[in-house]
Amino acid sequence: MGKGEEPHMPTKSVPSGQQAGQVPQVWEDWALLYQTFASLQKLTERALLPLGLSAPQVFLMGMLYWDPTPLVPARARSTVLLEAQSLSGLVDRLVNAGLLNRDPHPKDRRKVLLTLTDVGRERYLKADAVHREVAEAFFEGLTQREIVQWRRLAHKLRASAYRQLGLRPGKVYPRGE
Repeated sequence: MGKGEEPHMPTKSVPSGQQAGQVPQVWEDWALLYQTFASLQKLTERALLPLGLSAPQVFLMGMLYWDPTPLVPARARSTVLLEAQSLSGLVDRLVNAGLLNRDPHPKDRRKVLLTLTDVGRERYLKADAVHREVAEAFFEGLTQREIVQWRRLAHKLRASAYRQLGLRPGKVYPRGE
């Protein structure tokens, strides 16, 4: 660049129908959804910190609490949305803390079954109370009708995302093995 020359600034291509400097609505929507999720996640993590548990750990413990049927970890993966290695680490931490049992599957030695220990059930109940407080505070600005509407829309969005991920959008908390 010579003396007195202005640096060349690349021009931005603007999608048709979009004004320069205007954020596309799809990005506003995505950012809003992300910020909402991240805020709820932070509130939940902060509330669970004194119990030494993370939201995914409580989610997995909840699956085992609400249906005490032993659970194969692969079944939990599509619910907690963790890759196999991450789920293994999560399970390891819960087993090491004495909150979960990991027992051999009686019919398939390649699999294990997860169950809550008595200590795990007690810790889950404490975490559940904390989790409920966070959720109630989070949704307090919505009417019952809006909560029902939100739930319906959340199920539709989840089903769309699951299809794109190659997952079946079954129950929020699947049961059994």
